[in-house]
Amino acid sequence: MYCVTLINQQLARLGAPASLVVTVASPSIDNTNALIGDARINMLVATGGPAIVENRDVVRQKSDWRRRRQSSRCG
Repeated sequence: MYCVTLINQQLARLGAPASLVVTVASPSIDNTNALIGDARINMLVATGGPAIVENRDVVRQKSDWRRRRQSSRCG
């Protein structure tokens, strides 16, 4: 979490909003899926081992669904 603090400090110096970069205390597939399903999150970077790779199709499907939903609101 120290790295995230450093990144946010540098971003703040450039005028970025506070807490632009965040992390979770307990990374897991369940937490990742909860974040993916949250409409308030516009960008998510998930790193990890084989479990994250196996989960990529679910991530893509949900991302595609959210993009379609957001674009339908704009049009």
